[in-house]
Amino acid sequence: MPRWVPLRLRRFYFRHELPVKVGAVAVVVLALVAAMHDTTKPVSARSQDRPAGGGWQGTDADENTPVALVDPSTETASLRLPVDGGWFAVSSIGYRPTPAGEQSDPVADAARAGSVAAGSRGRVVVLSARGAGEAKVELVVDDGAPRGLPVGYDAVTDIDLDNALAGLVFESAGRARAMVPMETRSRRYRLRVARAEGGVTERFRLDVWPRRADRAMVVRRSASARG
Repeated sequence: MPRWVPLRLRRFYFRHELPVKVGAVAVVVLALVAAMHDTTKPVSARSQDRPAGGGWQGTDADENTPVALVDPSTETASLRLPVDGGWFAVSSIGYRPTPAGEQSDPVADAARAGSVAAGSRGRVVVLSARGAGEAKVELVVDDGAPRGLPVGYDAVTDIDLDNALAGLVFESAGRARAMVPMETRSRRYRLRVARAEGGVTERFRLDVWPRRADRAMVVRRSASARG
């Protein structure tokens, strides 16, 4: 401030006006920082850190991936997926797999366990009994574990599935097939995978509900069992 300004005015300025201006600048700076780190912005399903291409390690979804919505009246979403590779996968949007060679093969893990599904907490691979054709998949979003096992399904497995970004990606035959947005109820879920082998089209029912603690995979009805 210029020296010709009276001392009384200078004291008033430093006591009242300057703190107000400094506070205003601080608010602007904090707003800019918050905008740069805004976690409420829509999150793209594309992840530049994930390996591209097919294989059970993971396939990126992008803005061209179809979106399947959960019907709020029934809490279900219906999909049709090709299973020409003998499996399909469901993972959390933004899932980043560990590098190839540092994780086991979920297809082999499921076969050894007699399970219809296997994988990590962020991505589950589901096996087809036919290995080709098309599968009908019904996703059911529950508030709690379903009562009893689904009737008419030959194989049933429960497994943990983390869902950090409120949405699931379904992939098969080397590419992402659908994204399913979900209401954020939890970041940790339990997934029940059920497979029905009879009929013209192979059917799968996937129940997902919030879990309180991590649990090991449980094969409730073996994939090798019949009847």
